[in-house]
Amino acid sequence: MSRTLSLTVALVLCSCLLIPAAAIAGGLTYTAYNMWYEVPKRMWALNYKRGTMLPAGTLVKDVTLFKEKYSPHQYISFKRVSDNQTFKVFFRRKFHPGKTLEDYRDFMFSNKNFEEQTVNMSKREVDAILRGVLLTGMSKDAVKKSYGIPPQHKTPNLQANMWRYWTSRIVTKDICFNSSGKTIHCNTNETL
Repeated sequence: MSRTLSLTVALVLCSCLLIPAAAIAGGLTYTAYNMWYEVPKRMWALNYKRGTMLPAGTLVKDVTLFKEKYSPHQYISFKRVSDNQTFKVFFRRKFHPGKTLEDYRDFMFSNKNFEEQTVNMSKREVDAILRGVLLTGMSKDAVKKSYGIPPQHKTPNLQANMWRYWTSRIVTKDICFNSSGKTIHCNTNETL
């Protein structure tokens, strides 16, 4: 009896919500942009550009949202179909003001494969996305596919002509765009 009570109390305190990805359920699910990880079960929605790249267009399954009621940490869990590897992407609200875990799930996944996601992009852009790099002249859509969505606490508006990404916890990288929405060098000493 006391074990059952302890379990019940633990569940109530945890208040974990398992939310299936209803928006993409019923069909195939793919990553919508390149994601990097050093430890598959400890990735961040900030998408630090370190470690191994999980390519845009990777077929995934079991996309699930985990929310702890009183914790600043929430995460999205999913498995890569090719090897059943589990990934967890942690989301901290303070780095993504105005966005929810559901918003990030919708950013991170697509029901379109890589070819369908990049159909209107140039061969040069597609090659850069496949390598996980940025090149001068890439469109904002191609940058999002290659690097993901920039964290909202430093890039609150995707219409802006400068986006800030993190390559690590302390190193940032600014990506600038011209009036046509194509990448340019932010200054003459910087490479994309």
